[in-house]
Amino acid sequence: MNAQILSKKNFKDSVQTNIQISTKNKTMISIHQVERIISKYREEGANNIIVRGLNIDRWTTLKAFGGELDVDGLVDYYQNKVSDHEKYVNFYQLQLSVFMPK
Repeated sequence: MNAQILSKKNFKDSVQTNIQISTKNKTMISIHQVERIISKYREEGANNIIVRGLNIDRWTTLKAFGGELDVDGLVDYYQNKVSDHEKYVNFYQLQLSVFMPK
C-alpha cells in the first residue's frame, strides 16, 4: 500500500497526522483491510483515528472521532439499496486522521 502524509498539526497533548492511503497496483482496499489498518495504529499508541473511504459511489466516513468502525452497518446500508453491495464496501482511497500522544 502507498501511504502519503498530507499534513501534521501539533496540539497541546497530541499530534494529528493526516494520511492518504491507496494500493500500489490500483486494486481496491477491502473493509477488512481497513480494520487491520486501524488496529495497527492503535497498537502504535494512537489516541483516536478518523477514517474516510472513497468507494465507487462517494466519500464516506467509516470511523468517526470517538466512534468505532461499523462494518455491519455499512454492509446493511448498501444491501438494502443496491443489488451488489460488495463493490460499495471496497475503497479506492482512504484518508486517515491519526491522533498520537506527544
